[in-house]
Amino acid sequence: MKFRHKILSKCGFNRATRLTAQILFLLLLIKTLLSLEHTKHWSEVHTLASDSSWRALHEPYGPHYYRSESCLARNSTPPTPTDFAVVFGGLGGYAKFEAFKCTLAVESLIKIARYDGEVYVITEDRAHTCIPPEASIRAQTGSEKIYVIHTDSSKANPVKTPGEQVRIRKYLQDMSIKMDIFEYLPEHITIAAWYDCDVVFAVDNCANDNLLCSLPIFSEKLPLYNTWGSHVGSFMAHRKHSENLLRQWKQELYTGQHVSDYPALQALYDKQGIYADDRWEIGRFVSGNFAKNSYSPDLRVLRAEEAAGEQLAHWRDVMWEKDTPNSCIMHLTQGRCAKSNNGRVATDALLRTLGLSTLGDVKYCAGTPRKIALQQGISRAFPSCQAPPADLIIMEGGKIFGLELFKLGRG
Repeated sequence: MKFRHKILSKCGFNRATRLTAQILFLLLLIKTLLSLEHTKHWSEVHTLASDSSWRALHEPYGPHYYRSESCLARNSTPPTPTDFAVVFGGLGGYAKFEAFKCTLAVESLIKIARYDGEVYVITEDRAHTCIPPEASIRAQTGSEKIYVIHTDSSKANPVKTPGEQVRIRKYLQDMSIKMDIFEYLPEHITIAAWYDCDVVFAVDNCANDNLLCSLPIFSEKLPLYNTWGSHVGSFMAHRKHSENLLRQWKQELYTGQHVSDYPALQALYDKQGIYADDRWEIGRFVSGNFAKNSYSPDLRVLRAEEAAGEQLAHWRDVMWEKDTPNSCIMHLTQGRCAKSNNGRVATDALLRTLGLSTLGDVKYCAGTPRKIALQQGISRAFPSCQAPPADLIIMEGGKIFGLELFKLGRG
């Protein structure tokens, strides 16, 4: 019996050893494959970013970038208004794994667009954000007018809503910060341009040659400006004239009937009576040539042609397209990262061409693990600022590792 027990123990030990060796081999193989994928990606990025045709299309400077007609007419650029600020929302996913996008957006605004006014980054409390301290961002950009503002997660966020009280999910609370925008800004700021962090400013000196050449005119009838529809990834608001709308928008969002801030704003707009005396409209940065085409980075956007009714077109938030020239403000959404649109390689090549330093060796476009953490709103639970390991594309366009789902398992 002792001999048999010894044999069984030895067999169990051998099986455990083999299993451990197999696991170690698998981990080593995965690490090697990830390393190869990482090297391949950056090699392709470098090749594309070095291509002369690509550089001619995406370098931030050149004679093909128009100056705004408003500045051309007076042959000067007005000084940056002291009551104006650019604000970035570094909340939720943008406070954790995507925090680098906020710093990147600020860097591009200062270094490429050459904006010299006040910049505010509103983010989570210090325990839950990976946004660098303002001293660090100031040192990186050379601007002393950058301010990082932390929200207080321990503080109640009461809002009067019609009907019964509803529990508001954290990501909706994050979205509501843009509706409280002026509560976070100093009193002297009366006009604020809000941006989600997935934007870059991609034309040299466009803050002075384009954006600041003309600003919207606000009123109670025109309390908010954006590019199109109820898209509020970027918009401009006024401390006085937007006050009522921002309050009502937050109340509508906090009914709990909307999945995001977009439909809440649209619902608020639709509730107005057609002939109501207090009816308001959303002002548009674009009207004539570009009103219904959110993807066209037509360079005339930068010119803001008065004859075409486009005095504010240079403020337009353009969806980046890899086969067309840059615009001043470009949205690099996760959807634009898809292989069917621009893809990860082209997106990183664009940022290399712009000469931005924030990115380092982090891929701008989220891989499948990072996307899951972001979309499920669980990034805040991660104690580290490091993105999930193996941040590669596992599933995209109905495929897993490039294989069509319905073909898996077939002979």
